[in-house]
Amino acid sequence: MKLKLSIFSLFLFLFNFKIVKASNLDSLKYLLKETKGIQKIEILNKLCDGYVYSNTDSAMKYGQQGLILAKKERYKINEAIILTNIGNIFLQKGEYTKAIDKYIEAEKICETENNRRGQTQPMINIGVVYELQNLFNKALDQYNSALNFCKENKDKDLEAQVFTHLGSLYYSQKDKIKALYYFNESLKINLEINNMSRIMEGLNNVAVINQELGKYEEALKNFRIFLEYSKKEKLKNDIIAAFHNIALVYKDQKEYKNAITYIDSSILVGKEVKDFEKLQEVYATLSEIYKEQNNIEKAFEYFQLSAAAKDSLIKQTRDKQFFEMSTKYDSEKKETENKLLKAEGEKHRAVTIGVSIGLLLVALLAYFIYRGFRVQQQANVLLGQQNTEIKEQKHIIEEKQTEILDSINYAKRLQDAILPTQQNIDELLPDNFVLYKPKDIVAGDFYWMEYVPAAEPAEGKKVLPLGEDLAGDVLLIAAADST
Repeated sequence: MKLKLSIFSLFLFLFNFKIVKASNLDSLKYLLKETKGIQKIEILNKLCDGYVYSNTDSAMKYGQQGLILAKKERYKINEAIILTNIGNIFLQKGEYTKAIDKYIEAEKICETENNRRGQTQPMINIGVVYELQNLFNKALDQYNSALNFCKENKDKDLEAQVFTHLGSLYYSQKDKIKALYYFNESLKINLEINNMSRIMEGLNNVAVINQELGKYEEALKNFRIFLEYSKKEKLKNDIIAAFHNIALVYKDQKEYKNAITYIDSSILVGKEVKDFEKLQEVYATLSEIYKEQNNIEKAFEYFQLSAAAKDSLIKQTRDKQFFEMSTKYDSEKKETENKLLKAEGEKHRAVTIGVSIGLLLVALLAYFIYRGFRVQQQANVLLGQQNTEIKEQKHIIEEKQTEILDSINYAKRLQDAILPTQQNIDELLPDNFVLYKPKDIVAGDFYWMEYVPAAEPAEGKKVLPLGEDLAGDVLLIAAADST
């Protein structure tokens, strides 16, 4: 399993606005009715920002409302912010030309208002658009221009972001040496300004590049620091990822014992927080480790656990979606009831809306259930194929083992035929003992004895028993030591 870069900056950290959580959107919509002027513009912008990655239509609706109001009230900086968010909407929809147009509009407004930071951020976003289009040189020019602006304005936060983008750009071109340089530069600045989330991002990116370059000690060093930060901040999901990433580095070095130790730690935390997505990946890695060790039974066992975690993840996602839809339905239903209390005349329209929403939610729920069923079906087919393959490999191993045991037993029969019987030994050497303890089925050491009698004695000559007179008799004894 390959390590992944966590280049969070590709999600466009614009104007220091954080993406609004879905749980806060309803509160913002409620506040929207009670506010006016610049506060209303800011709420409209937050709603636009909050819906960019989940519902572009809603995002565009609030963005356009905010833009009209900002122009009307002549709030230029807010106008630039909203234009940037509308550019993000077009970027999300893959309409790159329209996205660039909006970013350029925002950049010009900031230049007119002498807002250097605001001018820099659209420049970075235009670079992101070019990067997504694989226009390397154009993206590089944009990022370098933005970098110069950051240095002139001593804006360390944005400078670190640009370095991260440059690292991402060179990584996409498979130039890992330059990518590592820029990720390191970004990490240094974030350590200087103590930007914790970006520090962790940088540690992960630097570690991944070092791992891919075969610099395993450096990779382990960065991942361990990442782990310590995660523990300090009590970020359980990051702790799981850190343990897993360290295990993957040890796996690459064939240090399976260390890899399994860190995998076990990752599984322990994953079970605690019920992070089935990461558990699926961790179990899959453990299955690969045992497969590389030719431990087919263990490999199959953890492959099954990975598949089970995937099923749990699908169920968890489906339940979450159902809960969110139910919450949304309840919220809208309550809003409808409030409207009915205020205006009885809108009863018919409100009921129609409520029923329509209910039917839509049912249709969406049915779609998600069907999609989950299809995904699970495909997973079961894949599991069946891999199960068959593992059983075939196990059958081959058992056949080989049988052949080897048959050969060993045949060798034992040959060896037994060479060894003298205890009866023969007792007849020739009355006072004897034999210490012969094979370690396994066939001994590496063995002995041999042969008695060769003398010719018949002349008439009247007495033949003495062996031990009294050996004249003419020969007793051959041999012991073979394989060491």
